[in-house]
Amino acid sequence: MDNIVDYIQELILNSDKDFKQIKLNIIENKSGYDSIVISSEMTTYRPKVSNALFARIKTSGKKPYISFRNKYINWFIENDINTYSIKSETDFFRVPLSDFMLAINFEKKDFSKLAVQICLEAMNFPQFGCCDKFVQCSDAKKCVHSDLLYSTACMYRKNLENNKIFYGKNKNT
Repeated sequence: MDNIVDYIQELILNSDKDFKQIKLNIIENKSGYDSIVISSEMTTYRPKVSNALFARIKTSGKKPYISFRNKYINWFIENDINTYSIKSETDFFRVPLSDFMLAINFEKKDFSKLAVQICLEAMNFPQFGCCDKFVQCSDAKKCVHSDLLYSTACMYRKNLENNKIFYGKNKNT
């Protein structure tokens, strides 16, 4: 099971180096499934995150699965990955673990962007307009905030990533 978590962690890191500050872990539950959780240390800009739910996973039994919150089901549908639900879990859907691993490991479905989205939403950073480094960011054409994970909530960073630069020597809008 750790291999699955390590693989997802690697996908996230390969997608966005700013996510080196987070760690995915397993919490074993007595309920029959375990939780994949997100943790991150406190910084000047954000509080410590401990055990925010990423997904649930069951690796034993006849039907091993990984389950995610329902709001993420469209990605799986769009990528033709089998999903199913059970009546007692109204907030989650399940993906057979073998189908999930086949899709992200062998078929190379780009799960990394969804994984990053799940992490950001679990960490729940409040969006902000910009910090006081907007000119330095504009000149560098990228965010130079000292906490790049936290800066994912910066609206000006999103503009920079779309090549919309409002200040400094590279101003183009």
